[in-house]
Amino acid sequence: MGVLETLVKGNYEMKTLVLMSLLVLFPWIEPVVSAQTSASSPTRAADKFYRTYLRLQIRGLPNDQQLKALSPLIAPDLKELLESARSTQAKFIQEHPDEKPPWADGDLFTSLFEGAQSFRLGRATVQGDRRQVPVYLVYRQGGSTTRWSDELVLVRSGNRWLVSDILLKGEWAFKSGSSLRAILASDQ
Repeated sequence: MGVLETLVKGNYEMKTLVLMSLLVLFPWIEPVVSAQTSASSPTRAADKFYRTYLRLQIRGLPNDQQLKALSPLIAPDLKELLESARSTQAKFIQEHPDEKPPWADGDLFTSLFEGAQSFRLGRATVQGDRRQVPVYLVYRQGGSTTRWSDELVLVRSGNRWLVSDILLKGEWAFKSGSSLRAILASDQ
């Protein structure tokens, strides 16, 4: 049976194979397909989050534009924590203008202070009503490469998966905290 005949008869695996081949050959098709399927896939939601994270290059708390870009990808209560931390930071700056405020620098979204330059996602696992997606991160500087893994925690909101937390799994002495939520709660 030929490819065309198989498609006409409704073979799901063949349709998927043809669609994936088209995505490789025609990358501009991906956003349309992604918009249709990301709602049901924690891995697609994680991929979109990390692509956005890499594009934004956030250091310290996200600014207004960065938070606006992250907002559709994160749980509302995580957004509230980030906004609360920004208010706390602004108050600290006003009260202590000569001191370094909390969450002023460094990468809050990965275990490594310098942040990540690339990522690869692992397979999502079920943890109750949430999904956890391991992410394998890389940072290169000069001739050295640092590799580690963190874990993205996603919750379902309607038909979408949203980032609820990031478990920071890097194993070094000067890590900011155990998770994004823990870091944001540390100075409030």
